[in-house]
Amino acid sequence: MNQGTKKRRSADKYAQTRPVLLNSWSKDYYTLGIFCQKTNLVEYARTGLSVLRRPCEEAKLFDMGIADADEWTFRDIAFEIFQIRELTGSRFDSFIYEQAGFRVLLEIKEAVKDAHDWETEEQIKTGLEFVNLKNQPVYNQEVMEA
Repeated sequence: MNQGTKKRRSADKYAQTRPVLLNSWSKDYYTLGIFCQKTNLVEYARTGLSVLRRPCEEAKLFDMGIADADEWTFRDIAFEIFQIRELTGSRFDSFIYEQAGFRVLLEIKEAVKDAHDWETEEQIKTGLEFVNLKNQPVYNQEVMEA
C-alpha cells in the first residue's frame, strides 16, 4: 500500500465518523465550548488531520470555554479561535469550510482578523500562560522528593 492510499483511507475513516454539524446553530451566537464541540475540533486535532504545533496541548485551550453558558458572537471569542488556528495549523480553515460552509468561514476570518487589536488584558495573560505551559519542565515527584 502506498502512502497516498493510506492517507486517503485515514481521511475516509474520519469522514464516516464525522457527525453532521452546525446545521442547528443559531446564526449569530456561539460559545467557545459549543464552537469546539459542534465543529469536533478536539477529535479533528487528535486524529492527526491537522498539523499541530503543540500536540496534546490543544485540549487545555478547548477546555477554557466549555463551562461558559453565555452566548457570544464569533467576535467575542475571536482571540480563542485565533489560538485554535495557531494550534491546528493551516487545515483549520478547510475543516471549518467542510463542516460549516464558506459563509461561516468568512464570518470567523472577519472576526479573527483584528483579534490582536482588541484582546483584553485577561486574554493576553491567558494566552501567555497557555504558551508558557509547553516551556515548563515536568518534574518526576520522586526526583523532587530526593
